[in-house]
Amino acid sequence: MHLTKPLGRPKIRVMEPTPTGVLLRETREAKRLTLGRLASACGKSVQTINAIELGESQNPQLNTVIPIFDALGLPRQRAYDLLSPPKEATPRQPPKNGRRPGKATAST
Repeated sequence: MHLTKPLGRPKIRVMEPTPTGVLLRETREAKRLTLGRLASACGKSVQTINAIELGESQNPQLNTVIPIFDALGLPRQRAYDLLSPPKEATPRQPPKNGRRPGKATAST
């Protein structure tokens, strides 16, 4: 006799919406647009937009998001700000001569 395990339900991985996804959904809903109408307006699929809104797409590409922002009337700069990696501050190195810049030294 061959016993098999029941398949059961697949585990669904729930993602947190990203700030980009939240902004897109809130703007789309405020403009009373369905996913289908937005998809038609921007040339992206309903699945793509939905994945971004729900956080299933955690790092969407700018070339995907810009047409959606344009269709919603959102400024492109906002997309750049949300999707560009944060700039890391470069640590300041002390001057090699031990003096602080801009400090005058007394001469004898």
